[in-house]
Amino acid sequence: MEQMQVLTELSKLTENLLYFSESESPYTITVWTDVQPHQLAEQIAASQPTNAQLKPVDFHLFFEQLVNRVDPSDSVLIENAKRTSRLKDFLQTNLSQLQVFRAEGSSAIPIFIAGFLPNQSCVLLQTKAIET
Repeated sequence: MEQMQVLTELSKLTENLLYFSESESPYTITVWTDVQPHQLAEQIAASQPTNAQLKPVDFHLFFEQLVNRVDPSDSVLIENAKRTSRLKDFLQTNLSQLQVFRAEGSSAIPIFIAGFLPNQSCVLLQTKAIET
């Protein structure tokens, strides 16, 4: 799939998709064309406040928590989990070297989901967890 097709489909998949924590946060999409996979964590850390600690999170565990730990009586959360599962499948099919990071240091924690296109551009999805 070409870069524009991937980005178009990602936009559709993340439209009105929310990351639920103590609040609900949307996802944003950014493309970095000048970062290599081994530089990704350093680049993300450099974009955050100096007190933030960048912590890697296992990609599969991150999505497992979003998809499988949902109140079965909450239809909104169930639908969001189904859409999140479709997003995970799409990322696995279309991007390589998938990684998830949390920039911890305050109660508003930026979360980054990153992967690489065949042309080595980095696609970065960002959302936020609120944890007090």
